[in-house]
Amino acid sequence: MRGEWKCVSEVRLGGGATPNEGRVEICLDNHWGTLCDNGWDLPDAQVVCRQLGYRPEGAITARARRYGEGFGRVHLDNLNCSGSEERLYDCQHSSFTEVTCFSFESDVGVVCPVGDPVCTHGDLRLQDGDTLLEGRVEICIGGTWGSVCDDLWDDRDAAVACSQLGFSRIGADAAGYRTFPVATADVPILLDNLQCVGTESSLLDCRATPIGTHNCGHHEDAGIYCRPRPCIDGTLRLNDGFNPSNGRLEICVNEVWATVCGTGFTDEMAAAACTGMGLPSDGAFRSAEGLFGSPSSEGPFYVVDIQCPPARPTNCTFTTATPPGTCTHENDVGVFCPVAEGTPTLCTTGDIRLAGTFRPQQGRVEICINNQWGTICDDSWNQHSVNFVCTSLYDQSIVGEMVDPEEFSGGEDLPILMDDVKCRGTESNLLSCPQLQLNASHDCTHMEDVAISCNGTRRCRDGEIMLAGGQYESEGTIQICIDDVWGTVCDDLWDQTDAGVVCNVLGYTNGSAIALRGAHFGEGTGPIHLDNVICTGSENSLLDCRYSPHNCGHYEDAGVICPAPQDADTNCTNGEVRLADGDNEYQGRVEVCLHGNWGTVCDDRWDNRDARVVCNQLGYTGGVPFSVTRAGFGRGSGLIFLDNVDCDGTEPNLLQCRGNEPGNHNCGPSEDAGVYCP
Repeated sequence: MRGEWKCVSEVRLGGGATPNEGRVEICLDNHWGTLCDNGWDLPDAQVVCRQLGYRPEGAITARARRYGEGFGRVHLDNLNCSGSEERLYDCQHSSFTEVTCFSFESDVGVVCPVGDPVCTHGDLRLQDGDTLLEGRVEICIGGTWGSVCDDLWDDRDAAVACSQLGFSRIGADAAGYRTFPVATADVPILLDNLQCVGTESSLLDCRATPIGTHNCGHHEDAGIYCRPRPCIDGTLRLNDGFNPSNGRLEICVNEVWATVCGTGFTDEMAAAACTGMGLPSDGAFRSAEGLFGSPSSEGPFYVVDIQCPPARPTNCTFTTATPPGTCTHENDVGVFCPVAEGTPTLCTTGDIRLAGTFRPQQGRVEICINNQWGTICDDSWNQHSVNFVCTSLYDQSIVGEMVDPEEFSGGEDLPILMDDVKCRGTESNLLSCPQLQLNASHDCTHMEDVAISCNGTRRCRDGEIMLAGGQYESEGTIQICIDDVWGTVCDDLWDQTDAGVVCNVLGYTNGSAIALRGAHFGEGTGPIHLDNVICTGSENSLLDCRYSPHNCGHYEDAGVICPAPQDADTNCTNGEVRLADGDNEYQGRVEVCLHGNWGTVCDDRWDNRDARVVCNQLGYTGGVPFSVTRAGFGRGSGLIFLDNVDCDGTEPNLLQCRGNEPGNHNCGPSEDAGVYCP
């Protein structure tokens, strides 16, 4: 009987056309038998191939009926190998008496790889197409090329395959059923029932039946039609510039060119972008928003934030927004990269000079754009722009004024390169100033050429701050210098974050700032420079915050109380409390000291637990304290420092209780809080 043959090994392959494939048979008690396909998968096949001396990488499960019917009994069921075992008997499996398969229809087969790997696991290639963009899809698994069955094959699968091959996901088309010549019989069918989402990086990341498991013939080989990729995600380019070293900055997002919003975009980011494009970066700067126009076809989104780390400037990260949002194409930012070394140039884009006279520090303002000098029209030209030219050419202490352009000769033969220049005072280059128009966009004659004299001495620096009207140096109405003139800040939207920037600029960093409104320290003088100030708290100057022109009077001048230096001579100690206007020392309106000033507490959420903290802090620890609201001890005359105080009752100091930030309240003196201490 064939079942009585003696075994010379534990595993063998039967019924195959070549020694490396066939029905898997194992020896048990010196009798050959087969394996049941319950749980049979790729790791099991890998163990078989390893045990037979073949490479486990590239093992393929196969249907056993292609190798004919087995004989003997079914020896193993529910095999569960990890793939690293040396022998099948080392794998988990049902006991030999618990086999549930009794039909040879359930036998398993395997194809083991022979020779060295011919490809890298997971790679794809296209075969038998008319162009490089189309063909039958073949995938490498375990060093062996094989085809993909077209069951469930669709455009999402095609998108993944095209992307993996370096083509575009967009417009990928699936093909099947003899669209391309079928593979030869010796090519295995490796994948079936693929179900990709469309965003995977490899076909092996998609859902599918186990590798090598299929019910297909080669007449069902899957194919694809791909399109070239328009751009590679994360790459940068410059568009519509004067020359290849400048233009509108665009970044590839999801294979679509997107523009970059200028809000928050800095010269440092511009330099990183230049480096990322392989261009020189020393001296790079951003352009004005909208300087290089808008793209001819608008993408589905804009890049609203881009960060390029200096250590890896080509590794930029970004976030996108879908229009309409805070940015439109009017906010598209551009970049000026330095011209490559060795390029013959007359001048560098962005350079400025004074020309037309031998008189020192004055003349017609000329700017270089695209290797050409030209003049600037005086429409919208402001003092910020004058001072920028003077400080750029001479010294930070130099300021200037506009003069008659007819005093200077030679400009009539030059092109008018810029118009409507309106700088804010924080730019690093005239081409970064907003609202400007270039070249043919102007409506000027040379009678309107900008000419300036840089012979003044600056009284203060732009953004410099001083405080006026306070009892201490660390408090007062805010005075800020812009264009060499001191002015004030309107209190619209003024809050503690904005006040914190002021205090940090002045060097008061050892505590919380208090924002004050309504000209608390008295009305300032001069122009109102800023309104609707919105800071994040990290700025180095109020001019780095967002702000707008004002619609205010000096009765709205903003003020601040900064944390006083620890050695300052003040009326009281930070956090100290006192009771005022009570009938005795145990009762009264609660007043608390902040930065050397006494202020009151609003009665919002004020209760007996808050009163206990005050009384304990004053040394009145016996009995039960009571809270008083609605200015029960009269109205205070100073500042309201605290609101929404919420103590547990165990805090050693009122400032350690929960509540609004000091100075942040919505109260009046009629809500001053008080206490009765025991």
